[in-house]
Amino acid sequence: MAIEEHAVGKGHARASSQKEAFLTWVRRAAIPLPASPHEPLGPEAQTALDRLLEGKRFVFLGEPEHFIVEKYPFRLTFIRHLFARGWCDIAMETGRSVGWCIDRYLETGDSSYLHFEPAGAPDAARHDRILEFLDRHEDSFHEQLRGLSESRRGSTPRLRYWGYDFDLGVPLGAVKPIQRLLEGRADGSVREWLRSLDTLGSLSTDQQLACIETLQAGATARADALGKNAVAELQSWLTFLHDSVAAEKRPRVRHDPRGARRWWIERERFLMQYLDAIVKTLGDEGKLVLLGHCVHLSRDAAHLWFHPRPSTFWGLRSWLRALGYRLFFKLIRSRRNMGDSVGTHLCRRFPDRVLSIWMLYGQGTRMTPAGPRTVRLRDDTLEALLARVGDRFLLPLQDMDPQVRAILSRANFRLAEGSYASADLTCQADALCFVKDINAE
Repeated sequence: MAIEEHAVGKGHARASSQKEAFLTWVRRAAIPLPASPHEPLGPEAQTALDRLLEGKRFVFLGEPEHFIVEKYPFRLTFIRHLFARGWCDIAMETGRSVGWCIDRYLETGDSSYLHFEPAGAPDAARHDRILEFLDRHEDSFHEQLRGLSESRRGSTPRLRYWGYDFDLGVPLGAVKPIQRLLEGRADGSVREWLRSLDTLGSLSTDQQLACIETLQAGATARADALGKNAVAELQSWLTFLHDSVAAEKRPRVRHDPRGARRWWIERERFLMQYLDAIVKTLGDEGKLVLLGHCVHLSRDAAHLWFHPRPSTFWGLRSWLRALGYRLFFKLIRSRRNMGDSVGTHLCRRFPDRVLSIWMLYGQGTRMTPAGPRTVRLRDDTLEALLARVGDRFLLPLQDMDPQVRAILSRANFRLAEGSYASADLTCQADALCFVKDINAE
């Protein structure tokens, strides 16, 4: 018994020593960030970020939660710096047609483009608090993006905005850009298409899909009336509209967790296709800022695990939590890792051209369909260590000694709805943006 206690004591002492070494490095490497997106990065942060940007075309700004206020200053702070250095295109984990509408707003200033009507999905009412959150914060974010875009000088290109996801929640969102493409054409069949598009909202999902398929079949035959380029664009939008409507038939987590997980993996493949189309449009040297959840913007998705790491470094709680998570995934017969992601896909295509910055947070509240929910610091997570250093800082993951790298390579952290994840963060991100306190209001 004495020998076991001695071994446990030595292990605890070794972990404490490693944590102190890690904290010493973080205090030396951390770079303070402004609390307001209206304040520029300080000279030290600008120098560090410019060094990280050397040779890059793509910048990931990964968020750990969708519905927290602090993600907006995180985005804007870095976009402001990137825009001044030639990054004029932003791609967001949102529907393609939503991105189209936001881009029209950035171009014209017409705020009517920011009003998205949610679909009449059966569970739409459950998301009232989420919709309220988006109404309060998304419009303000887009207004600040337009202000930034309009502040440019001379012939500098404006900011452009793209969506690389399904139109989840607004499956008929693509009707608006299709109508804009067809409006003003006198051809009788085109007017018939416009009437068909107007009636989609009154149809069932299956009827909508049948109607869209009919439009797809007739589009190619209209090349003479519309022109080759317009037909290609029309076909692209009709295919996307069909994808978004079909996504409404996806398995729901509360009814079929395993089926929902399989669909989620399939969704990632669609995201890759949509993003590839954006990259092709930008040309060989076009620069792109990608916004989205860290899960999607993972550089090494196969080794991003949805459970804590069973590690002596993180202690007994980590072991017990890891066991509980694994039993849960076994019970629902679901994968415990990402498998693949749109971020990993882009890194495969463009090795060494991606800069990945992930936001992590410590504690606070996040918005859910039922209202704000509290997330507390856990002592078996990386965030608990980072919270001992400061409230808001950039941490480039460079110039680390082996002891520090060992901690980051087996990190536990919070990712998506306050739940645990674990990964080698040195393979996922080039820098971390840490915010100690988050807010749902």
